[in-house]
Amino acid sequence: MGRRRGRPRSFKRRIPKIPFPVVVALLILIFTAVAASYALKRITPLTFFRVKTVRIDGNEDGRQIKTIVSDYALGKSLLSLDLKSIRTTVMQRYPDLEELTFLKEFPDTVDVNVLRSKAFLQIKSDRYYILNEALKIIEEERGPRSGLVTVEVDGFTQDIAAGAYIDDERVRQAARLLEVLLRSDLFSPTTILAHRLDNLSFFTHGTKVILGEQDFEKKLKILEALMRENYDNDFSTLRYIDLRYSKVYIGKR
Repeated sequence: MGRRRGRPRSFKRRIPKIPFPVVVALLILIFTAVAASYALKRITPLTFFRVKTVRIDGNEDGRQIKTIVSDYALGKSLLSLDLKSIRTTVMQRYPDLEELTFLKEFPDTVDVNVLRSKAFLQIKSDRYYILNEALKIIEEERGPRSGLVTVEVDGFTQDIAAGAYIDDERVRQAARLLEVLLRSDLFSPTTILAHRLDNLSFFTHGTKVILGEQDFEKKLKILEALMRENYDNDFSTLRYIDLRYSKVYIGKR
């Protein structure tokens, strides 16, 4: 007779028992970590480093800007303060600002640095629009501002308002011409006529100078030599000077 086979033995894996005090300690540790993390997220930004002071330059507009920033910042935590949103709000209200930067000074201060745009020229349209060198409209006025060169254009259809950038090639060329003119002591431009680029011209000392749309530097050097050698830099007898062609045309008064 063959050997009777017995039932296969089954082996159970023995799981080590964790002492009850250790389990309790682990649960307490996990609960404490979760509670601490939640508390830090909810409490720290709201209760620590609250803004008490906003510093800015002391001129009139500076005080107004300080009021806006203070309304948003005072009492809030430096850690959670949304300075980007504050900057957007202020820049929209004051389009004449070129730059606005913030510095958080712990434990409780916000420093505001204001850089204002300088007026460069003005466009005459339904009213006068004051532009900076980037051709951004920084102000609107009913009448011309003294001391600024006026650029005259017709058929100006762009929807413009303070804060907008001018997108018109005639204005861009007029601004480039003005930059060249301001580098010379001979010219004192008052108005630039930019109705058509091929007839781009300006007035200086009561004389109309017609340049067209190209080679401003070259044409103005020719004019400087002409005025120095033939007119002793005196425009008083000249009604217009046309530099658009190879020959210079001059009209006397």
